[in-house]
Amino acid sequence: MASYGGKGVWLTILGILPQNLLLIPAYVAMTTVAVYYLFAWGEEGSRKGVSKREKRRRQTEYCILLVASILPIVVASGVEVGLIPAFMAYLT
Repeated sequence: MASYGGKGVWLTILGILPQNLLLIPAYVAMTTVAVYYLFAWGEEGSRKGVSKREKRRRQTEYCILLVASILPIVVASGVEVGLIPAFMAYLT
């Protein structure tokens, strides 16, 4: 950044921002889902009439949401590894 001056600021922003536009919402979603199900499973423990079917349904929902939130992380990793270096080489 220091050697390129004003252009270096833009190169730094373009090198960091694209993958973080995917990563930050994915991490927030994963954390929100984890906290929600943490409290939902804690609530189930206090109720005696919770069936195994209901427990299995909640576990399946959690696993589906976890896998769905992993997909943007994989895409962001691909952007960081493949697209950003090629883009930076093109600009410099």
